[in-house]
Amino acid sequence: MQKQFQNLVAILKKARGNPVPLSVLSSSRILTSAEGKSPQRLDQRRNQRRNKRDSSSKAPGGILADLESYGLITIKNNQIYPKYPFLIDARLSVAPNGLGFGMGSFEKDILVPPGKRGGANHRDKVLIEILDIARDRYEGKVVSIVEPFTTNFLSRVKSSLDNSNHLINLIDLPDAPSGVLKNPGKFTPGTYLIVEETGESREIALGSEHAGKHGNKYQRPYYRECQVYRLISEVPEKESSSDHMRIAAKFNIPISFESEIVPRKRDMNKLEKSGMKDSKRVNLKKLYACTIDGADSKDFDDAVSYEKKGDQHILYVHIADVSHYIPKDTPLDLEAYKRGNSYYLKNSVFPMLPPILSEDFCSLRPKTKRLSFTCEMRYDQNGELLDYKLYKSIIYLGKRFTYEDAEKHIDKPGSPLKDIWELVKKLHTKRVAAGKIELNIRETNIIVDAHGRITEMSDKARLRSHRLVEECMLSANICTAHFLRKNKIPGIFRVHDPMPASGLDKINAFLKLYGFNFQIKSLHFEEVQKTIKRLEGSEVEEVFNYILLRSFAQAAYKNVPLGHWGLGFSDYTHFTSPIRRFSDLVVHRQLHAYLNNDELPYNKKQLEAIGAETSRLERVAMDAEKTMIRLISLRYFREKIGQTFSAFLSGFNPSGLFIQVQSPRIDGFIAASTFDRKGEVAIIDDFTVKIPKFSRSINLGQKLTVKLTGADWEKIQLSFEIINILK
Repeated sequence: MQKQFQNLVAILKKARGNPVPLSVLSSSRILTSAEGKSPQRLDQRRNQRRNKRDSSSKAPGGILADLESYGLITIKNNQIYPKYPFLIDARLSVAPNGLGFGMGSFEKDILVPPGKRGGANHRDKVLIEILDIARDRYEGKVVSIVEPFTTNFLSRVKSSLDNSNHLINLIDLPDAPSGVLKNPGKFTPGTYLIVEETGESREIALGSEHAGKHGNKYQRPYYRECQVYRLISEVPEKESSSDHMRIAAKFNIPISFESEIVPRKRDMNKLEKSGMKDSKRVNLKKLYACTIDGADSKDFDDAVSYEKKGDQHILYVHIADVSHYIPKDTPLDLEAYKRGNSYYLKNSVFPMLPPILSEDFCSLRPKTKRLSFTCEMRYDQNGELLDYKLYKSIIYLGKRFTYEDAEKHIDKPGSPLKDIWELVKKLHTKRVAAGKIELNIRETNIIVDAHGRITEMSDKARLRSHRLVEECMLSANICTAHFLRKNKIPGIFRVHDPMPASGLDKINAFLKLYGFNFQIKSLHFEEVQKTIKRLEGSEVEEVFNYILLRSFAQAAYKNVPLGHWGLGFSDYTHFTSPIRRFSDLVVHRQLHAYLNNDELPYNKKQLEAIGAETSRLERVAMDAEKTMIRLISLRYFREKIGQTFSAFLSGFNPSGLFIQVQSPRIDGFIAASTFDRKGEVAIIDDFTVKIPKFSRSINLGQKLTVKLTGADWEKIQLSFEIINILK
């Protein structure tokens, strides 16, 4: 098999991008005559490979299907068209043991051994050359680093090498690689630093640090090529400001904007005045409009208005007209694309746009006139959508509500929020009936002071005002997506694939394990939602909702309207947050060009690339925000080490158990070494593990009493041990 693969790759590389007839592979005995002469036979094998992952995927036809999925070949009219150069674009994911995996839109990851990573780190964008195949696993090497994920790293000083060099470890990378800090200063071992790559490398001896517990002066050192770094800043770990420094380095988030790309106020004033004089804009200044946001919000993307005319209810959703202020492909636009979205880190924000735009000219602030993009929707008395319009407008913001203020106004007679709420209730009922899946997962509300210290942690209240805003934005996004598809306008759509078929078996196994006397027959939304309702109020409700959430596919931005399974929408996009999401800004530009009969700014290929990149950056932002919460939570819990808490088992892997503390609600970890002498979790099945210390097994959702034993800033981990397993 390996020889066939290597011969095939050799032929394709030698072609240097020119077509290779399938018959050539047959004559070289790489493919059988049937495979070489019959494209239908090859298609059949490729389909078997994709659908079953059985042994047929190891056949030469299966290899061709794999190479096609990697984008290395295209098969057409009995010809193979190889890519030249014969390299795969991928993003490297690195495991703690140093193994790398080339990942992309293809189905099978490519194994990259530590010695073949070419200096690439976790999340770097790389070019990979496939070298071999063994047991249906492809192995390759990094040929070049296309784009490093970041060049700044949090490190810990390990020791001094000489008067001007120090040995460091990059602790926020999974494999914590060693490096050399080139700096004449003196640093105590254990000091945290932000360092930057220099592009240099140096070979150093690392033998003495592996000499054993008591050392061994006769041990022969081994040498390793290490990257050389320069100092950016020291990190005062005990101060909360270090959390922001760490997040910015770990996730490559630009903290500030280069002064030359920040627009001047007088230029923004000119743009605003030109927009106000635009005769094509609909003047809605007499229409009452208000925003509803969090108390600490500074950037206001959206506002709502309401009118009742006869028996029709008219809902207006006004969105900040960011595209009016930022032309495509300007330095500021390219910087916004590079950031992808804003990063909200509790007591601070790393914005996608400079504050002069995000908090001033584009922000829908109260008592101001603003340029907006409006979605006007007309409903009948039953909440059925009759018609909608999309147009540029001028609005006047009458009031800014916080969610708490809005909650009070919902019940006030004559309040526009009361009328909107009555409409929203009907819309929500229809969405749930049509396929929206509603998980019952409680969230934690964390209040921090100006210094980043937690002052309160409690369950977040789910207010009616939250639902009011959510339903209004969903309505506008649905109408926008429908408009794009109806008019065949290339766009970016929010796509959520259905739950994988394996989810059905997992759900039914869970129900059987916990003694429920029913099974679900399909993953149709009605079955899933009905199960959620039946488990509501049970002891395992919360963990069941967690299992469902983890079984869902991840939503993404794509250039095709494939629908949103979780929300139950056949058409869906993101239109409502152009201040903080680049995808929304792109949608605005496409809509504006179409409405003005102008040439569309983006084609399908460009939109595909933008969708993939904004999806990636969205996941980075989610990771950054979750990590920030864990960091500030560590500081809060440091004072509670030794205290006991109620918790439940939320997951596990061979190294330990994942738990969720109930009050305050926070995630924690229990190392296997605390309850098993072998230091490894004995996993029985998807839901059950054995706990030798207590001579019993426990399931997901099991209630526990746990004691907090550590709050490790370096590992970003709260450590616990089991005190008692509750019945």
